[in-house]
Amino acid sequence: MSPVSNTKMEIMSAIGKTDDHNLKMVLLLMLGIMEEIGGKIDRIYDDKQALRESVLNGHADVHHSDHEWIRHRREEYDIRQAFMARAEPVVGWVEAKIESEKDTKKQLKHNMIDKLSDFGSKLLWVLAGMAGYALANGWLFK
Repeated sequence: MSPVSNTKMEIMSAIGKTDDHNLKMVLLLMLGIMEEIGGKIDRIYDDKQALRESVLNGHADVHHSDHEWIRHRREEYDIRQAFMARAEPVVGWVEAKIESEKDTKKQLKHNMIDKLSDFGSKLLWVLAGMAGYALANGWLFK
């Protein structure tokens, strides 16, 4: 027996046991409300299409395809996650290599500037030496 019929039997038993007219009326009202609500629930449950429309709030036509879309997206997500897990060490290596190359380029640039500066300094000394030699031999002011 379902809980509704047990409740109905208990209400009927309580009505039979009481002599209070007001209590009988309240119990009868409760029984009527319970049967009315039960009937409505039964009608809704029996009309599965109306229940589906009501529960899915107008989305019944696409409900199954929405589930398929979600399933497909979850599969794609799992594939991407597995790929990222495999690619993570490589990405780390590439990032380290990029940083290393940046440092190497900075070092090369710094070395090039040092060499040009050193070359410029030596060139100035050579020119100063040539000018001093020319001055000493009188070639500049003849």
